[in-house]
Amino acid sequence: MYRIFKISLDSQIPVPELSLASDSTDTETFTFSLNDQDMSVNPAVRVNWFHDWLDSYGNVSISAGHCGSNYWLRFPGMVDFKINLNQQSITAYKHSSTPDATVRHMLLDQVIPRILGQQCHLILHAGAVTLGNGKTVAFIGQSGWGKSTLVSGFQQQGAELITDDCLMIEFENGRVTAIPNYYGIRLFDDSINAIYGQQQDSDEVAHYSSKRRLIMTGSSLNEVATSLQLDAIFLLSDPDAVSKSDEVNITAAGGIDAMMALVAQTFVLDVTDKQLMVKQFKHCGRLFDNETLCFQLDYPRKHSRLDDVRNAIENALDIAPDNKRQ
Repeated sequence: MYRIFKISLDSQIPVPELSLASDSTDTETFTFSLNDQDMSVNPAVRVNWFHDWLDSYGNVSISAGHCGSNYWLRFPGMVDFKINLNQQSITAYKHSSTPDATVRHMLLDQVIPRILGQQCHLILHAGAVTLGNGKTVAFIGQSGWGKSTLVSGFQQQGAELITDDCLMIEFENGRVTAIPNYYGIRLFDDSINAIYGQQQDSDEVAHYSSKRRLIMTGSSLNEVATSLQLDAIFLLSDPDAVSKSDEVNITAAGGIDAMMALVAQTFVLDVTDKQLMVKQFKHCGRLFDNETLCFQLDYPRKHSRLDDVRNAIENALDIAPDNKRQ
């Protein structure tokens, strides 16, 4: 039995990326099984595919569908996941050429976050660290925008790694708290070498990606579903859509643009579920109604400038109490 976020996962196959569940306090347990049958060529399964997510090249990366009481998530050419929320079960049907590591990557980094989002939890595409001064900050943005590089740079300088890609947000007694999914970092080789100074032990993340998953010693924060007060969020700018300035620019963020940037980075199964999306929109709005600071971060994607980026972020947090959101 494994733990991820605040739930337990009873898996048919080993999931080495996750910590073992240390107690029975989790309120939910999902079961996961793996089937080698290729459902994409099975005419008996009539799925109503209602939404596609596209990658940066305009290709379909994920399709979502319904079939009876089940949701389906299809990763074209790789694996289909059948999800029954009532029975709390997940079944993966992989193509014969798809390695188990790729299935686990999809399960941990896409499927489970979307399941929890469908249950009205706020799950954000974010990396997070706790700095030396005790402040926890999150970096929010799409894959490829620099989240893992930023948290790795902070972690290498002594910050506590929380997560590199996915974060659960909760609201407790007027505070915003953050809960990680699992302990680990995924980076390309150039970033591993630039940040850590030497090749680290690593595993393949997925067969279609050259990213590597660093093998790291666990953190006590991630042995249990620890809630940490979230002090600030930084919305990352799209590196292909911003100016190519060599400066680090941090500005206070708010208003509809910041709201939509947050909503765009939430995980859900069914984006056509209007009631759910209204609730997710309200969740994102609550981030602006408390002491959590929100910034827009535009910076040069150069390993040589990571020290400057860290310094600018720490400086923004130091002066923020006297110059909060507009």
